[in-house]
Amino acid sequence: SKNEDWNSAIMDMTADFWRNYLVEKTLEYKKAGFKGVFLDTLDSYKIASSDSAFQLAQQKGLVEILNALNEALPHLLLNRGFELVSELDFKPDAVVAESLFKGYHVANDSYVTMEAEGQKWLINRLNEVKDAGIEAIVIDYVHGYDREQQRYVAKKILQHNFTPYVSDGLLNQFGVSTVEPVKRRVLAFYSNKDVLRHESSCSRMFSTIIEYKGYVPECVAIQEANLNTIDTTRYQTIVFWLSSEFYNPDLLSWIESWLNKTPLVFLDYLPDDAAFLGKLGLEKTGEFTGKLSTDYASNQMEQLIPFANASMKGFSIYNVKSDDIKSHLTLVDEKGNKSPSVFTAPWGAAALSPTVTQSIDLQQFIWTLEPFKFFDTVLQLPALPVPDLTTESGNRILTSHIDGDGFPSRAWMPGKPFSAKVVLDKILKKYTIPHTVSVIEAEISPDGLHPKDSAAMEKIARDTFKLPSVEIASHTYSHPFFWDDRVSVEEKQYGDSLPIPNYTIDYDREIFGSVDYINNRLAPKGKKVKVMLWSGVADPTPEIIEKTLKYGLLNVNGGNTVVVKGQESIAQVFPNLMWHENAVQVYAPVINENLYTNLWTENYSGYARVIETFKILGYPKRLKPMSIYYHMYSGVYPSSVEALEKIYDWTATQESTPLFLSEYAERARTLYETGIAKPLNNEFNWLVVSTGIKSLRLDDDFSHLDLRKSNVAGFNAGPDGRYVALTEPRTKVSFSDSQPNQAYVKSLNGIINKWVKTGNVETRHNYSFTTHVPLELTIANASGCKLSNSNINVKKRTKGSNLYLTYPKSGTFTGSLECK
Repeated sequence: SKNEDWNSAIMDMTADFWRNYLVEKTLEYKKAGFKGVFLDTLDSYKIASSDSAFQLAQQKGLVEILNALNEALPHLLLNRGFELVSELDFKPDAVVAESLFKGYHVANDSYVTMEAEGQKWLINRLNEVKDAGIEAIVIDYVHGYDREQQRYVAKKILQHNFTPYVSDGLLNQFGVSTVEPVKRRVLAFYSNKDVLRHESSCSRMFSTIIEYKGYVPECVAIQEANLNTIDTTRYQTIVFWLSSEFYNPDLLSWIESWLNKTPLVFLDYLPDDAAFLGKLGLEKTGEFTGKLSTDYASNQMEQLIPFANASMKGFSIYNVKSDDIKSHLTLVDEKGNKSPSVFTAPWGAAALSPTVTQSIDLQQFIWTLEPFKFFDTVLQLPALPVPDLTTESGNRILTSHIDGDGFPSRAWMPGKPFSAKVVLDKILKKYTIPHTVSVIEAEISPDGLHPKDSAAMEKIARDTFKLPSVEIASHTYSHPFFWDDRVSVEEKQYGDSLPIPNYTIDYDREIFGSVDYINNRLAPKGKKVKVMLWSGVADPTPEIIEKTLKYGLLNVNGGNTVVVKGQESIAQVFPNLMWHENAVQVYAPVINENLYTNLWTENYSGYARVIETFKILGYPKRLKPMSIYYHMYSGVYPSSVEALEKIYDWTATQESTPLFLSEYAERARTLYETGIAKPLNNEFNWLVVSTGIKSLRLDDDFSHLDLRKSNVAGFNAGPDGRYVALTEPRTKVSFSDSQPNQAYVKSLNGIINKWVKTGNVETRHNYSFTTHVPLELTIANASGCKLSNSNINVKKRTKGSNLYLTYPKSGTFTGSLECK
């Protein structure tokens, strides 16, 4: 039969073919990693016929199907089917029912209040489910833009001890359950007229600020945007970084529909439409003339560089017609004309040219105003626990990775050794922090560019990959300089790749072929390639990134973050990743020695200035981990090797948690999918759901952590807040007015695998830690505490209430901490 309301088929549950099909599909889902299946509308057969014999036959068929599915994958959720539960050979995980208090009619897209008699009947059925020891879940329907009503209905469902889920009628939007998801996304429209997404100021500059605030930037080209499919309930704020020409009637109509519903922010330009400006409370009255200055009486911004000359740009003047608009920066021209340039309003905010960015060489842009304070003002994003990539176990992360370029180069040292041999002997064997090391197949393989030297180079590679402190990466087969053919390159200085005779770039060969070569010829037993390090300009398309996923590889490189003394603009700090719908590119935290040595043409000791970069990116805001990243050709000159030694020696003096690049990438690629929610019943303050992130940053505005109610390992003070160490995929974070007096992990130079409270939560913690370097651990509030069941006899000392534990080797450390 057919369900006319939903235009769907109603299947015959007595048919063996249908049962076998469902079992087959369930087994496919099990193989794919799903934990269970949700079976919708189990009472649909009632629509087909009211005949009692027919319905009994369908019920019997359903019971047989459900029993078979449970054997295939024993985690089932049933939608209704109350009459079936007592006949089953198992207990389902839950029984779900829709439309207890609020329903939805798909035929006319309307929301309705359910009748009292129907509510009573359904409550009785759900109570029977609960009495059988099965969870009862209720899905109710309230328009997605009425969050307050969704919360009200969810609380009403909770009062009956049913699990609520309240969302829009088609379940397209994130709903409210026992927790309410926080809107972490910021939608920003830009023009791709001259740039690809990863080249845009939205991705390059804006995303960095948004990530630091704990939100997810989503840059969308206005030319490609389908306004009808955008779910604005997912966005905390919508930003328009467009010139006036793009505000066509359709876009203006769409924007008007969200005025005073979702905060809207205009950067650089406002629409020229007078009627629309009137709805914003503004009137355009002309353009500035000549040199611009600030009306300091209304200036609350920190200016970094001078404003552009207005006569050359045509910056607009606006008259404010609403008392609700507040100016934070007003500009004045040579004739005394004034206009607000940064202002907030009930509908959102605007920051107009030339106060947003300035071009310094027609290609490179920098922020005109101090960007963090500036965007705090215009975006007004609520404070969140910030998912963090800079810190692990209370310490700043340290990584090191090497691109294979220059492996065959001869060093300017006695005997003219290969540069890779110099790096192996003088760096990798001496500094045993985790390293990720790669080779370019065509540089060292017998069939490559240097067949006579291949045997010697492959031996160096094998000796390198044998080191316990080294994980293996591929830097491709031929080192493509460009991965996206949409990029317009007038002059390819180095061609498309290394000059391999009769070779045309084949991305399968670059990725799969190079990985197979390394795994089969160079990798020691038990080790495989873990990371693909992008080559050249490192601009892979989503389709190319997806190829690495087929081999289970992580991918890193791209992003040209470099700041040094005298060139400290945050505009040169790239975001942590480039997010695509089906793929994620993890950017290198800091760029390699190339940009410190004028593209390796002079000042070969220049990479030592990366220490300045680490300092600037670590204080007063910790924006990036410390990341030592260079090429094999850094082993060519005595001065370049000395620079590396200086960097390694300096980082050794810093409190850090050294990680392999793959471990960093595992965390980084999950940054945007980390979920944050608020509980409906206020039993705790925040819920953080993470598939990889191991650290949260809490700004100083948050009060003290309540360690009794928070399942975290501990925290440590940083330059811009407290860094909280996570150990669970689902973390409850609670706060208190008083400082914690329970023992907690303050800092560890490794990974916290486990920190579990047992028995009396104030007396015992079972722990497991893994370090890649000799153990250094600080436990706070540990006076009166002792270790038990320790697998290693660590060295202990105390200072005040802190307990310091050390061990001269790396490894995994387990045991218990017992406190009086």
